[in-house]
Amino acid sequence: MDAPASGRPGGQRSQQSSARLLAIVSSLVAILAALSIPFLPVQQEAATLSWPQNGTLTDVEAPLVSYAPLSLDADVPCQEIGALTDTGGVLLSTAPPASPDAGRYGLLARVTAGDNPHLQVTVRDRILLSEPVSALTNCTLEIRIDNTRASVGLSDRAPTIHDGDLRPQLVGIFTDLDGSAPSGLRVDVELDSRFSSSPTVIKLVAMAVAILATLLALISLHRLDATDGRSTRRFLPARWWTFSGLDALVIGTLLLWHFIGATTADDGYQFTMARASEHAGYMANYFRWFGVP
Repeated sequence: MDAPASGRPGGQRSQQSSARLLAIVSSLVAILAALSIPFLPVQQEAATLSWPQNGTLTDVEAPLVSYAPLSLDADVPCQEIGALTDTGGVLLSTAPPASPDAGRYGLLARVTAGDNPHLQVTVRDRILLSEPVSALTNCTLEIRIDNTRASVGLSDRAPTIHDGDLRPQLVGIFTDLDGSAPSGLRVDVELDSRFSSSPTVIKLVAMAVAILATLLALISLHRLDATDGRSTRRFLPARWWTFSGLDALVIGTLLLWHFIGATTADDGYQFTMARASEHAGYMANYFRWFGVP
């Protein structure tokens, strides 16, 4: 008569305890790693817009995905203001001057015509500066705007400070001036490129840990399920690997759309963006609804 195997139940309980502990620990690690991913840092690609470009006073169109930039700095020599005294006109604008809402949403620096021409600087329908052109000599119009305040003034006197977020909507840089760009005229815009980012190393590590810990937890749970002696449930249906006519239809349709889709209006712009993304730089303004989501 054979002696009963006394060590098997104890060994089985030990395996269950180990698998249960491993499943709990790995699942907790996976949850914590997954929850930390949105809060870990990313690498943001800085994007700026400078004007004038190529040494000429040519309008530049640059609609932004976030509408308003992070900051805007502009310097305009007063001698350029005098060039618009006779006829009046737009010295600097962040929206097309012909737009009916250019002054309502954008930055508009203009010279009024008439017997007593004035320089007016408005941001979102708010007058920040108004000076007679006759008083502007040997100076520079200085505009500094960010999300906390707007500073507008002339270099030969203290600027006027307006607290609050007065950043204008930016569609581009427009002017009625023409010819070559004079010395001292500049506009520097820091764009909001929050959507042009890539994960840091620690963020990638957290992603990998979350995936590996999840797989380890699933394997541990499978080991626990196998200790009851019953057969494991089939994860995939029987004969899932059999190639049928329906499979051929699906694969054929996907292959056909691989060639047709690139020429359609919908998939075509996505395909173009993907193909040019490596060298296109700031993708938000490259090709899609003028950069507005």
